[in-house]
Amino acid sequence: MSTLLIPAKLCFGVRCSRWVTMHGWGFNVNADLNYFNNIIPCGIQNKAVTSLNKELGVSEVNLAEVKQN
Repeated sequence: MSTLLIPAKLCFGVRCSRWVTMHGWGFNVNADLNYFNNIIPCGIQNKAVTSLNKELGVSEVNLAEVKQN
């Protein structure tokens, strides 16, 4: 078993409204990360936004394989 430590963000959000909680998370697979240059995602500075294809060092990840696993 191996562990991949990524010095970037895993986005997880929580919202509470009228006694109802909502949550979600983001997992970038083949994302164009240039859009994130104009914002500070989640209000967290000094951390990069990343994607699976960037961390694996490939131009594109097969989405069917991601869905399968």
